[in-house]
Parts: sequence; C-alpha cells; structure tokens
Amino acid sequence: MLMSVKVERLVISAIPELIDTWTSAFGFKHIDDSSKELYNRINLMVFPGTTLLEKRLNCLQPFEGQA
Repeated sequence: MLMSVKVERLVISAIPELIDTWTSAFGFKHIDDSSKELYNRINLMVFPGTTLLEKRLNCLQPFEGQA
C-alpha cells in the first residue's frame, strides 16, 4: 500500500533494547553513511538515546495480483 503512493523508505527512531526486534523481525537496517548525509538535510525528530533505522520499500516484490 505504501508503495502505491511512492513511499521509498521507512525511517524509525528505535530504542537500543528493540533494535534487534526491528532488524530481525521487520527487516529494518542501520542507516549507511550516504543515507545519514541525506537525512541530515531534512527535518527529522530524533529522540536522545535512540538509533535511526531504515527499511527500503522500492526493492520489495508486489503482492500477487498487483503490478
């Protein structure tokens, strides 16, 4: 559904205790250096003591019956 409105990435601010859950169960990854530069240029709300994680949606396969 998000891809239908051209959302390319989801970015979350995760607490350290749940980083493993976000990465292993939901497929989020730590942000690489090139993405950090991109995110530094836009306004994001980042909470102290948290880590930014992202999930790229443009590489996901569409569900059967969707194009």
